[in-house]
Amino acid sequence: MRNYDIASLAISLHQAALTAKAAIKAIPEDTSVDIEMKLIDAVSAPAFEISERIMALPVESETIRARAAAWLDGTYWHSR
Repeated sequence: MRNYDIASLAISLHQAALTAKAAIKAIPEDTSVDIEMKLIDAVSAPAFEISERIMALPVESETIRARAAAWLDGTYWHSR
């Protein structure tokens, strides 16, 4: 895979993460825990799919791999 394709995936991952973060913050306070968990899973799915794809590819950039791994293990926002 070409470098610009990988860079596109990295940008897509960050955009999906930002979208998920905004959607999660917009969940009303009075939402039931079950519904909230389903919503979080749904809005996070694109970022998980992109991260899994990045990890499955022969990506040379350790930074991009680290960001994908961070999303998958739940630490993506800890360094942001």
